[in-house]
Amino acid sequence: MERKYRRWPAAVLLAWWCVDGSYLAYWSVVNPTVMIREGQWAMSLCLFLLCGFVWRIKPDAVLAEVRERRHAGLLLKSDPNK
Repeated sequence: MERKYRRWPAAVLLAWWCVDGSYLAYWSVVNPTVMIREGQWAMSLCLFLLCGFVWRIKPDAVLAEVRERRHAGLLLKSDPNK
């Protein structure tokens, strides 16, 4: 993994926008009295990070690993007699 430290400020700003900024902007326009940001940001941050981990997966590598395990007989096989 290559580390690009110069991009971290932009990444932090983008993460804030995705997790809390868009929520703040939306509810500031729709109904400013309904702000529940204190309880919302932690769950949004977890979901944001989870999506980041999922998007980082390379599908070709995962499929190659599954094929390799299948050919090696390491995957569970269903019994057609059951």
